Amino acid sequence: MDITLTLACNNDCVFCPRKEFLGMVSCHSFAAAKRNIGQIRKTSSHIVLSGGEPTISLEILKIIRVCRKLNFEHIEMITNGRALADISFADRLVALG
Repeated sequence: MDITLTLACNNDCVFCPRKEFLGMVSCHSFAAAKRNIGQIRKTSSHIVLSGGEPTISLEILKIIRVCRKLNFEHIEMITNGRALADISFADRLVALG
C-alpha cells in the first residue's frame, strides 16, 4: 500500500508520474499520516512512503517510527535521493531500519 506524504518536491524529474500534482499545496499533517498508516496496517504488512518527495516532509522520521511501532514487515520509500547526501540524515534513516 502506498501513502503519499506530500505533493511537494525538490527536483524536476522529466519522468515524474505526479508532475501534474506538484503545483498543488499539500497539507498532510502528522496526525493524518499516522491515522492513514494505521488503516493501511489493518490490511497490509507492507507500506510505501511516497510523494512528491517524502524526504522533504519534516515528519518523515516520526512517520517511519510509527511504521516500525506498527510492525510493518516492509517499509519502502520512493525518493529521488537528494536528501540522502546529508550523511547524518541518511544515518538516521538507516538506524530506523
